[in-house]
Amino acid sequence: MPSQDIQRNVTYVEHQPMTSIINYIDRYTAVCSIFSLPFVFDRLEDIGNIFPDSVFNYVTYLLVQDVVRFNHEFFVRVARAFPLLNNFRVVNIASQSACDLNI
Repeated sequence: MPSQDIQRNVTYVEHQPMTSIINYIDRYTAVCSIFSLPFVFDRLEDIGNIFPDSVFNYVTYLLVQDVVRFNHEFFVRVARAFPLLNNFRVVNIASQSACDLNI
């Protein structure tokens, strides 16, 4: 189910905007996170390569995992979106060899 469909089905909580992140772990498993904005928690887990273009000002711990290889642009987006990040865990289900990196 695309993120837009989920957002259409979720009502506003006390008139706060909502957003969602869908992370497809494998062919049979997806993790869906639905939260209000601004995101005020200090932990965000189980997101993948795709997350909203927002600044998560309170997140200090981030766990990302995906079947798609992470590229340089992804890490640039993480640096911009999570300015207070001090714990960053990356779980990449697909192997990522040195020849795959575009440095």
